Amino acid sequence: MFISFLVKEEKKIPRQGHLLINENENPIGYVTSGVYSPVLKKGIGIGYLTKNQKKENSVFILMRKKKIPVKMVKLPFIKIQS
Repeated sequence: MFISFLVKEEKKIPRQGHLLINENENPIGYVTSGVYSPVLKKGIGIGYLTKNQKKENSVFILMRKKKIPVKMVKLPFIKIQS
């Protein structure tokens, strides 16, 4: 299952291959792509949760041995008003 997310801490940039973990620090997936959004002033990314994994309430990204909270959101990241 693919998910899209915002990193809750500013200026943390998710990168391809970073692990997605749950609150118990068990691996539940990985980041497929990520970038810093100058508009949102946060790191944004897309990841993949393993087949047997239900959508988690608490998802974290493992960056440099630190557990960083992420917020799952629906695409598009930025809604354009017309």
